[in-house]
Amino acid sequence: MMTDMSVAFDEPKTTDQIEALQGKKKTDAIKVKEDYEDVRDSLYLLGVMNQYTINRIKPRGASSDEQVTRRAEAFLRIVLFSSDLELSSNHHGCKDHPWKLAEARQKTADKLRRTRKRAIVPVFVSMLWFVIALAFSIYSAFNEIGSNATAHDLALGLLLGWLPVLILCTVVDRNPTDPEGNLNELNKLVKSVARSFLDDRTFYAYMWLVLSKYDYGSARVEHKDVWRELHQIRRLCTALAERPSADSNSQSERRVPAIDVDASNARDPAADSPTAAEPAATQSPMTTTESSDPESGQLSHDGTTTEEQRVFDFFGAYAGQGRERWHYGVAHPILSTMEEAWVGSQEGKPPGVRNWLIDEDVARVNIVLGNTRNRHGFIWWDYRELWQISAAFLIVCLSCFSAFVLSYNTPTVGLGCRSGGYMIFVIISCLLLIVELVAWRFEKRPDTVRERKASVISAMRQQQVDTNHPREGTHTTEQTTELVDMPDSHGHSSTEPESGSIADLRLSREMIQYLISIDRLADNSIAQAPVVPRNDSVAESSETSSSDTIAHPEESQTSTHPVPEGTRRRSTLASLFQGANNANIKPTKTGLDPDIFVQYYPFDDRDWIRLFVLIPLECCNAAWLAYIVFAQISGGYRTCECVTSSWELGEGGYLDFNQHLKTNIPSLPYYWGPSTAVGTAVIAIGMIYVVMEWALQSHMNTTDKDAARRGLRRARGWRRLTLPFRRLRENTLRFLKVKVARPMLMKFGKKDVLKPKATMRWSVKGEFELASRSTMDIITQRDKRLPIGSVLRRGSRPR
Repeated sequence: MMTDMSVAFDEPKTTDQIEALQGKKKTDAIKVKEDYEDVRDSLYLLGVMNQYTINRIKPRGASSDEQVTRRAEAFLRIVLFSSDLELSSNHHGCKDHPWKLAEARQKTADKLRRTRKRAIVPVFVSMLWFVIALAFSIYSAFNEIGSNATAHDLALGLLLGWLPVLILCTVVDRNPTDPEGNLNELNKLVKSVARSFLDDRTFYAYMWLVLSKYDYGSARVEHKDVWRELHQIRRLCTALAERPSADSNSQSERRVPAIDVDASNARDPAADSPTAAEPAATQSPMTTTESSDPESGQLSHDGTTTEEQRVFDFFGAYAGQGRERWHYGVAHPILSTMEEAWVGSQEGKPPGVRNWLIDEDVARVNIVLGNTRNRHGFIWWDYRELWQISAAFLIVCLSCFSAFVLSYNTPTVGLGCRSGGYMIFVIISCLLLIVELVAWRFEKRPDTVRERKASVISAMRQQQVDTNHPREGTHTTEQTTELVDMPDSHGHSSTEPESGSIADLRLSREMIQYLISIDRLADNSIAQAPVVPRNDSVAESSETSSSDTIAHPEESQTSTHPVPEGTRRRSTLASLFQGANNANIKPTKTGLDPDIFVQYYPFDDRDWIRLFVLIPLECCNAAWLAYIVFAQISGGYRTCECVTSSWELGEGGYLDFNQHLKTNIPSLPYYWGPSTAVGTAVIAIGMIYVVMEWALQSHMNTTDKDAARRGLRRARGWRRLTLPFRRLRENTLRFLKVKVARPMLMKFGKKDVLKPKATMRWSVKGEFELASRSTMDIITQRDKRLPIGSVLRRGSRPR
């Protein structure tokens, strides 16, 4: 649905429709088509990624991986949704490697779509045999109402009614023919982006582009916060990929300084000269050495002992179709924060936000940032998932309850072998569910989550936005989103500069100066580049940066080509770090940080519960269900003990020979009818819902783009036809939430559990208003942007 709502109701157009257009309409239609297909590929990849576990890592010595999971979420957002990153040219030494990240996503999505299992429709048809058999059982039971044999057969069918729903769910769940191959493709995509972040040229060019292209002031996020966030992500990338070597055909072993780092801060004064800019930029404390041995304690060429950083895959084992217990997928956190930050409409205020991709730049910055206030990372509990758990609980319990009522009121009336067996099965199942939920909710790990002060406010939900923000230096904590930094093993944070920091600001400036000098962008090209005037705090601080440079001449010596007075200094790459506020930032946690990442698994207690509680109980419960089925079909329940016994009477029992084979109790239809109706309704609703959701999402799975658009139109037609029922369901759930659940939870002090959240609501209209552009202005318009190719022109391969 998020893919559907990204464009207008009649978009994207097919190839034939685009060919019939002329001029600007044709250009706009092509642009909408490209943006839609990129979002479609990104969300499809996210759905496939959700089937795999995440390898959890943390800095050595840290108590938890809370900050790492947040950085991992931010990094994966860039992998999935960024359109500005150009991949490093020395990936695997392959000239055919995709140059643009969007192209890499498209190729990966096409490969994954080709490896999906086909023939799902025949499986759906085969499930009809169960429905037909159940229909015959119902007909036979009510045709011979009161007959014990047909009644118990019908009860057994209702008892197993949840199995077809479970089977359909496993079929619909993105079935790959080669899970390991898909895992390799996903990790390859992640590694390619990580290697690009570790490449100095690519990383700083990307950072310059995203900082100069977008306005973050209206989102309560300063440029320095984004800059710091990118450095934190780069630090995480050191554990996700090998550092690119200077030679694309060779790859040295990357080693990281592990102890005394003060020696690396001693710099040659000649490094500040323009001629030394390039060597200084290409060298870093995280050097590629081959002469040091961490086991023997040898010293590298810079005088520090070194230790090899192990490289981890981002995704681990295949966890689809319920293979992994307590599986934390990557889809729910990303989609939830996307809803809250951008694509969701305010709860209780339909219609939903359609065509949210109309301004690609504004949409990109929001879906890449997400909701910064509620960025919990990938490992977090969301109470909205309880409705899925409740739905599964109701499907199993209601079908079993129908079978229980049917057998309980069939002679011998009472709690006997059949009805008692059903009850035991349900009790053990509920016990397993409770234990699993408790182990999931109350896992033992340090709670180091820090609440953010503000959030990225969605443009369509912000009623009054003051575009004249105070200057960056005057932002209060209530106005600015403070992106939490990843502490190192000693508890330090990148917001707290250290005098002994390796990756200080001078090194970053030298790298920026290197990028400017090799492309000759600091001469007249940047000064003459058109820049759209801005009215936010970033522009104000930029205008005052020239006076700050005069007051501190030593801070401006790194710029070999001073920008003429009156020129917007934010338009150049180096000036991003020469403002009054940014001049004092010394991030210690960048891609050059010496800390080592290690693998982390905090849930040892869960494993003990799984091995010694859940698995034995599940085996016993499955064996008990198999016994119930075998006893029913083999006549095991026709023994004298089962025929005459009633558990309610203890050891005693009775046998009514007049009612033994067929009963004529007048009230019997009043028990059989409702119980059968409830059981069959649950089965029917579950199966119809699963098949319907598969049909509505099948357009995401095809490689034929025209066929995908035709499928999207059919899905829209069905959603439009069933819209009144959707609104009825939404209003009913909202009423139960506001009038029933929320007052009950408030009595227990849970005020924020069910607080209003922005959610995606399907609608036909509800177009994204163009007036919302004022809350997230674009610094440089699409047709006036300085292309990234001008930064990487020298040394880049032909397109």
